[in-house]
Amino acid sequence: MDHTNFLRLDLEALKVMYVDAATRLKEALLNGAEWKALQELRHDVTELEIALYKKIRSTDDSAPFPDPASGPVTT
Repeated sequence: MDHTNFLRLDLEALKVMYVDAATRLKEALLNGAEWKALQELRHDVTELEIALYKKIRSTDDSAPFPDPASGPVTT
């Protein structure tokens, strides 16, 4: 699933989904599953990480650094 679809969920739901997917990936790897066989699960974990990052950034008004896309900072 694309991370843009995950952005529709609230932050807590994203966190739960990420922990679940990351745990399943870790357990599969520890049980000897091949890296290539876990491609879809790896993709889901990555997309959830991206969605979490974007969701946190969008709700955090006190971000320590300005968005680089907003242009140069003048003081």
